[in-house]
Amino acid sequence: MISKSEFLKIWEPLMNRFQPPSNEQLDIDYERLNVYEPEILSKAVEIILETRSALIYPPLGEIFDALEQAYALRRSAEKQEHIPDCQQCWDSGFVYHYPNPENKAIFCSCLKGRKKRAAWIEYRRSRDTAKTRKVYEEAS
Repeated sequence: MISKSEFLKIWEPLMNRFQPPSNEQLDIDYERLNVYEPEILSKAVEIILETRSALIYPPLGEIFDALEQAYALRRSAEKQEHIPDCQQCWDSGFVYHYPNPENKAIFCSCLKGRKKRAAWIEYRRSRDTAKTRKVYEEAS
C-alpha cells in the first residue's frame, strides 16, 4: 500500500495533462489504486498518456484497462528473460523422441547435454560423485 503523497506524485502527469479531477475523485482513485505497485501505476500513467486523446480526466474503467496492460507488459518481459539457450532440449540436456520403442532419452548436442553426457560416462566408470561433478564442470 502506497502513501497518498507517493500516489499523487505518480499521478501528477495525469493531473497536469487532463482537466484536473476533484478532490473527491482523487480520494476515490487513491482508495481503489493504492494496492498496486508504484512501478505498475507509473506504467499505467504512461499508457494513458500515450493512448488517451480526450482532455477530460480518465474514468476508473480506463485506468483499470491501463493497469491490465501494464501487468501484461511486465509478464511478457519476464517471459522473454526465461528463453532457454537450447530450443531442442529446453536446457535440460536431454532430448526425448516419441514414439521411441525403448522410451529412453538421449543426450542433447548442446553444451549442457555434452556436460551431462561426460558426467554420466565418468559416473558409470568410477561411481565417484565428486569426480562426476568435476567432470561436469570442466566439460565443454
